[in-house]
Amino acid sequence: MSSEWIPLRWPCGPIDEEHAKDSPAVRKALIAWLNPKALSFLEDGPVNAIVVTWAAGSSNDSPQQRALQPLLAEAKKRGIAVIGRSTGKISDVPTTGLSAVISDSPVAGNVKTILAVKTSDASSVTSAGIAISDASWPRIPTQWRTRSGDRSPGTEAGPTGAPWIEANGWRCALAAAKAPGKDIWVIAEPPEDVVGYRPPHYALAVADSAAYGATWIIAFDADTRSALSEGGGKDSWKAVCDAVQFFRAHKSWLEQRDVARLGIVSDFAGANRFLSQEILNLASRRYLPYHVIDLARLSNASLNGMKAVLWVGQKAPEANAKAVLSKFIENGGLLIAPASASSLVTGNPTGNFENRFDYYPQGKGKIALATKPWSDPWLLAADTHLLLGRKLDVIRTFNAGSCNVRYTSGPKSAVAQVVNYTARPFGYPATIYVAHPYRTARWSTLSGIDNQPLELKGKGEGVEVYLPEFVSYAAIEFGG
Repeated sequence: MSSEWIPLRWPCGPIDEEHAKDSPAVRKALIAWLNPKALSFLEDGPVNAIVVTWAAGSSNDSPQQRALQPLLAEAKKRGIAVIGRSTGKISDVPTTGLSAVISDSPVAGNVKTILAVKTSDASSVTSAGIAISDASWPRIPTQWRTRSGDRSPGTEAGPTGAPWIEANGWRCALAAAKAPGKDIWVIAEPPEDVVGYRPPHYALAVADSAAYGATWIIAFDADTRSALSEGGGKDSWKAVCDAVQFFRAHKSWLEQRDVARLGIVSDFAGANRFLSQEILNLASRRYLPYHVIDLARLSNASLNGMKAVLWVGQKAPEANAKAVLSKFIENGGLLIAPASASSLVTGNPTGNFENRFDYYPQGKGKIALATKPWSDPWLLAADTHLLLGRKLDVIRTFNAGSCNVRYTSGPKSAVAQVVNYTARPFGYPATIYVAHPYRTARWSTLSGIDNQPLELKGKGEGVEVYLPEFVSYAAIEFGG
């Protein structure tokens, strides 16, 4: 898959119409985008690939492919790649006229295949790229209303009072850990039963993936699609174009490494799927940075710089994993382990944490062994943070409960990328602390602020920076 493709979901044709027959708004948009002339609005933007529904293993597959031929011909004239979306376990799909196929299963022939997989299945992929199929539309759910006027379903707040966020950064990080070196696309379309989409929501959707090195397959709601085909929707289109171009201009940030002192080790699948993935999600919400370490790739080198490792597995580490983690502990590291890993310890504990973990020394380090089986991922995320120790925080945030932050560093600078899931300006000042004595800070947003200086204040071993008002996304680049 070409990493230069900027893909846009292009719903139209009989298959899409079949699934939208009860929604006049959606149906109108599907008919409009079947017209090849609708491609004209792409002329003034970075999108160079469209993703069309191609096959679903149904009687409508052939009519769908015939109906799309004029669109494919026009796309070819304009130099736009056409990528077919094939759903279901379909291996024999006609691919004439397509540049690639996004498929749930390998496709016969020489066409490029982008395998659509759930996040935890990324390591089984043999294609050049993957598309995360279980992603969420990025948002705070309860801020939205459906077409019927009801509040969109979702959790109002977590146990700490912070709003519940549908975010995909942890999915992108997990996919990258399980399939290193592969291009990662994110399939997350705006729910069609929801109303109120604004340009900042689309900028947010770009940033939600791009901040973690992935590419969102751009997708508009039905009302915006209809407007675009009629010469409208310019604000939403501009918001997407500006966001895409911003991240393309800052590709160097993707070469930086996450700043974290915690490694989370698991196979992230099977019986470990729910707990391990929810820990990634909730640790992000606690602003507890981590490195995702796929069990299959666990090595001594993968733990460089780590102070603690959280082992999320039904069984105790064995073979290579046991040897690597034992060396890590012997050299002074902390292993946080479930009660099922009791075979790792001997003798009596020398301390206790909140009656939920017993401490067992080993070499220069120790094991924090759970006293009971884990059942609450939020409590486990909180305990992990406390066991690691707040003194080892590499970043802290204040008044930023609606945001997720990714903090990375390279040879010459570090960047804190702040994704604001309200897609609205803050009603209060937000502050970010980083545990390093940087001398300069400059910030940029998706709405025109470019590399503007910010005042730094020393605090402890690091510095604090106060964030001016911004909407969907801001990046603070530290230097010196």
